[in-house]
Amino acid sequence: MSEQPRSRVGTADINGTRFVYEVAGHGHPLVLVHAGIADRRMWDDQWSVFAEHYQVIRYDMRGFGDTPMVAGPFAHRHDLFELLRFLGIGQAYLLGCSQGGTTIIDFALEHPEMAAALIPVCSTPSG
Repeated sequence: MSEQPRSRVGTADINGTRFVYEVAGHGHPLVLVHAGIADRRMWDDQWSVFAEHYQVIRYDMRGFGDTPMVAGPFAHRHDLFELLRFLGIGQAYLLGCSQGGTTIIDFALEHPEMAAALIPVCSTPSG
């Protein structure tokens, strides 16, 4: 079994919300976006393995886990864009499940230059 990677937990104040995220490992960035019935912990079983090969990033979307929901309009794809800018990531592999997959599809349609790979699981584009 893989050893738990040393991860850094941080917060990013973006789009009027304080997002909680984690980063571990080294290599090309791989962003994990959770389903709408979970939070960043849904990736616990994959976290160690991915961190052996990538700089893996996971975060709680607005209103999930440790990231609060705030009043007003928002779009998850915009939150993802600002989080990547905050972290200084210009291009990443994007893996999302269900609502997270919809988020990465919508993000990649707006910012194709930032999506090195798109891995939607059980997802559809919005709209």
